Amino acid sequence: MRNNYLKRGLFLLTILCYGFTYAQQTVTGTVSDETGPVPGVNVLERGTSNGTTTDFDGNYSIEVNDDAVLVFSFIGYQTKEVSVNDQSVINVNMVTDSESLDDVIVVG
Repeated sequence: MRNNYLKRGLFLLTILCYGFTYAQQTVTGTVSDETGPVPGVNVLERGTSNGTTTDFDGNYSIEVNDDAVLVFSFIGYQTKEVSVNDQSVINVNMVTDSESLDDVIVVG
């Protein structure tokens, strides 16, 4: 009988630990600027190599840890960091970076 309780306890402990180590969620949203959606924006989970890019309509979807910070970056825009904080939808408005635009040289 005692052995049966021990097995049940270990089973419950395993389930609880599994839930804590793999606490991830899917975050979706749209990245836009003052003119509309921005395609091709890099969306990375800070401190990892986990990332994605926005599609043609500025939409993205990424699976991250619950305590993650998302980093949004694109040439010509200021990098923006947003804490997930158990949010499942995060829409971001990018701001143009006039200083980095001065450094762009186009050769045709």
